[in-house]
Amino acid sequence: MDADLVFNTNPVPGMSLTGEPGNYPWEQPPKYVKLADVVDFYTERLTSDEAVDGIADVLSRDATVTDLANTFMKASVMQGIHSVDVGLIAFPIIAEIIKTIGDISGVGYKTTPEDSKKPKAVSEKMLKEIIAEVKSSVKDKKEPQPKGLMARGENNGD
Repeated sequence: MDADLVFNTNPVPGMSLTGEPGNYPWEQPPKYVKLADVVDFYTERLTSDEAVDGIADVLSRDATVTDLANTFMKASVMQGIHSVDVGLIAFPIIAEIIKTIGDISGVGYKTTPEDSKKPKAVSEKMLKEIIAEVKSSVKDKKEPQPKGLMARGENNGD
């Protein structure tokens, strides 16, 4: 019998519970307890230049605001920044920061996955205005006149 087969077995059930309690950040008291401190933390963290660029990039790839806000909140809970309950209370504020970044950067945003499935309603009046605007812009454009030695017409000096 090979020694590697004997000693390289799967973990025993409950093995993760044998470690010393308090080794993980989420087993410690959170860094921020008050909602105002948590909001300040997210405002400072999410409005940095790198974070704004990253959030805008992810929003442009059709990530939803709720998914991003959940990710930020859960990651902060795992790092011991705040507790789950304070994170849930701060969730709407995190989502608003993300929406604002999407608006300012011009990439837009989807709040939930269902938003992308909803048809966009356009009024008949708006449609007629758009069609009229496109028609007038097409009529206003003149075709460029050829210039040079081989061009026909009155511009070539004949």
